[in-house]
Amino acid sequence: VTEICPVSRDYRRGNTVTIIVADYLMPTLAAPINRLRNDLIAEGWSAGIISASGGSAEEIRGVLQSTPDLDGVIFIGFLPCAWYEEDYWAVEEFPCELYFMDLDGVWGDADNDGIYDSHTGDVAPEIWVGRIDAHAMNYGSEILMISDYLQKNHLYRTGAMTPPSRALSFIDDDWSSYTDCGLDYIYGSSGVTVINSESQTTAAAYLDELDQGYEFVHLMAHSCPWGHTFKVPSGMAGTVMAPEIAQINPNTAFLQLFSCSNARWIETGCLGNWYLFGTDTGLLVSGAAKTGSMLDFEYFYQPVGTGSCFGEAFRDWWEYQAQGGFTPNERAWFYGNALLG
Repeated sequence: VTEICPVSRDYRRGNTVTIIVADYLMPTLAAPINRLRNDLIAEGWSAGIISASGGSAEEIRGVLQSTPDLDGVIFIGFLPCAWYEEDYWAVEEFPCELYFMDLDGVWGDADNDGIYDSHTGDVAPEIWVGRIDAHAMNYGSEILMISDYLQKNHLYRTGAMTPPSRALSFIDDDWSSYTDCGLDYIYGSSGVTVINSESQTTAAAYLDELDQGYEFVHLMAHSCPWGHTFKVPSGMAGTVMAPEIAQINPNTAFLQLFSCSNARWIETGCLGNWYLFGTDTGLLVSGAAKTGSMLDFEYFYQPVGTGSCFGEAFRDWWEYQAQGGFTPNERAWFYGNALLG
């Protein structure tokens, strides 16, 4: 795959991408942020930049609701997020990006604690959201990390950064019946390496595979915000902690982290953000900010394989899940899902 977002996009609902930037970044990063806008325009989008200071998630959602022809939004920097709470496996509170994506649903807070606890009406999303937020990283300067991220994003979009066009599907024991999970829609069956043997899925093996270089990595493993833990039939098989990702520095642009809480970007040292800001090529992570993750991956990968960008594919996946509304089980699995990058 040489271009994830080609100029001709049948998947567009609108033609506008809005970039909302935390105002404290603009004095230093105005040039690379404007370059991102220009790259989007060169790809056929109508793109605008909004500098935001303070405010609330509700106010940002109001801006999105009033933006005509909107297809998606990119958040850059530490901006307000909406919090949701649910009690299925246990009581959990987590940032919920679906709040910004679903512009006409009804979000309720029955106990008035400032955290949403219901979502009714038309619950399917109208737009997509990506978030570039390094404020909780303990790897270095937030300004420098975002600047470096925007530079490699530009290099990829303009063809100057080309990770190997192949994918890895690395599946730990509890999900060993899964194979390429639909990545063949993007890379073809010969372009996806599947490792799902229960005896082979160890922390060391995962790091070895990362070192081989794959444009896309699909990982299924038990995790927390800061690490992936692996099993073999005889017991545990090691944990990969966030700094090890930077040490490997994999030649990987895109990741699907079926790994609980790996995309909980508000946590200090969130592992999903290490893939973005701790590597030379990391551009996008699909993951969850709570227990749970994505399922039915083909509804995400198939649109990408036929011309959608990742944001649009993420919206399509949500629409599939939203048919008939969300059950408590689906809210527990999916409501924390986010795109980092």
